[in-house]
Amino acid sequence: MENKITDLKKENAGLKEKLAYLKEILDKAPCFIYINEIEKTGKEYTMRNVYLNKYAIDITGYSMEEAYELGFEYFRKVLHPDDFEVSIQSIEHLAKIADDQVFGGMYRCKPKDMDYIWQIGRSRVFKRSPDGSPKQFLNSTITLNEEIHTHNQMIELLKENSRLLNENIILKLTKRERDVLKLLAEGNSAKMISEKLNVEESTICSHRKNMLRKLNMENTASLVNFAAENGLN
Repeated sequence: MENKITDLKKENAGLKEKLAYLKEILDKAPCFIYINEIEKTGKEYTMRNVYLNKYAIDITGYSMEEAYELGFEYFRKVLHPDDFEVSIQSIEHLAKIADDQVFGGMYRCKPKDMDYIWQIGRSRVFKRSPDGSPKQFLNSTITLNEEIHTHNQMIELLKENSRLLNENIILKLTKRERDVLKLLAEGNSAKMISEKLNVEESTICSHRKNMLRKLNMENTASLVNFAAENGLN
């Protein structure tokens, strides 16, 4: 009995040492490491931070307790309004891909009492709910320093960020809608497209209307510009 107690004490001491080592790694990592959790499936506005490493706390100025209590409002405070909308779409995209895939981009973060700083982040599904929907997301982010803040590099990063976002938007379209969009971008009228695809002109108009709704656009010119920007013409 005494030997068993001694072995359990050794095992406990070993586990404490491992935990302390892992905590030290997380606290000293020179990047943001954080975990977001969605409390209600499909309700992004119920998302909150359930873990922030020391680096993230030191840079943003928000403690773990503050971030947790703020809930969804935390993201509104630390993200640029334009990037806030992108982050929500990123969550929707992550929900559709495999757990071993990652998704990321560039965004602006606002620490307390400071101007926005540029960051590059990567995210993946960390845990899922019993119904298979994403529950937690594991994220890592690095702050862009002056060494890579050249004009051309920033432009390329912005283009890549836009490309990743548009890829997610294009996924909303069916294959036939993408076919119609490509033909529209090539300068074809609805009548010409109906002849090429051997369908009624009214069907093409219906596809066009659906695309405008899905992409939140107002007219065909916007669709054509979107297609050209994303190499669909």
